[in-house]
Amino acid sequence: MRIWTLVRKDDAEGMVALAHRRVTVWPQVASSPIDSVHFRDRDHQRTRFARDPIAAYELDFHSIEMHGDAAIVYYTAVVTSRVAPTDEAPAKRRSCITHIWVKDGGIWLLAGGMSRSPA
Repeated sequence: MRIWTLVRKDDAEGMVALAHRRVTVWPQVASSPIDSVHFRDRDHQRTRFARDPIAAYELDFHSIEMHGDAAIVYYTAVVTSRVAPTDEAPAKRRSCITHIWVKDGGIWLLAGGMSRSPA
């Protein structure tokens, strides 16, 4: 999934390019949804990627629902964070994720998403 390739590379510009102009997301680390203005803010993107750099990830897809030029994707991700060279093992975090994609001008763009910790 291209979005995860961008996240792992810490490619903030790539993430912004992959997002619909009216994207809204709610990552589990945020206290409220992030609208398109804040999603595109360079300071937000730098803070987001610096906070949780990713070493590896595993994705497990549960359902993909197609509705014309829209798709809703449900999956879980197990993310291993990079850590400084210490004796500590890398941190692993599991998230339940929903992404909404829309086809706009023949290109699939992220229109919305939400992640949460598993129940």
